[in-house]
Amino acid sequence: MKLMTFNILANGEKEAGDRKNNIQQVIARHNPEIVCMQEGGAGDFWEGMIKENNFVFSENTEGAYHPSVYSRYPVSEYVTVDFFNPGGIYFKIPFRDAQLIVLNVHLPWKVTADTERLAILDELLSTYCTDSNQYICICGDFNSRSAGDGRNEW
Repeated sequence: MKLMTFNILANGEKEAGDRKNNIQQVIARHNPEIVCMQEGGAGDFWEGMIKENNFVFSENTEGAYHPSVYSRYPVSEYVTVDFFNPGGIYFKIPFRDAQLIVLNVHLPWKVTADTERLAILDELLSTYCTDSNQYICICGDFNSRSAGDGRNEW
């Protein structure tokens, strides 16, 4: 199974111009079964990408920085997670003799302490990953900061 995740920045339309076609080409070239994106994936262009790549499940959350997911596997359960902002998407796929749990998150960028990010991840795991018969993948934009990078002081 191949899973891709990346932050496409403002629906793939800012900083370096409109990059949606380039992003779609990367997805097509690597041919993943699951795609998790942060900061986009909504709109007519992405609907076309879903059809072209034979994804049977898609979920886009509202908002410019929010995540979206696409899967070629049928999804047995999904939830939009909104107790933090921008948020996340939890979904479950029957996989082999178990369940694959995917948590696609975009953790808050203004959170300055790693302990706050870890608390969010702990809550996600304790809420959605409770069965011992699960494979778990947590992906997304964790917005972690390096010591001294100047972005820790808001």
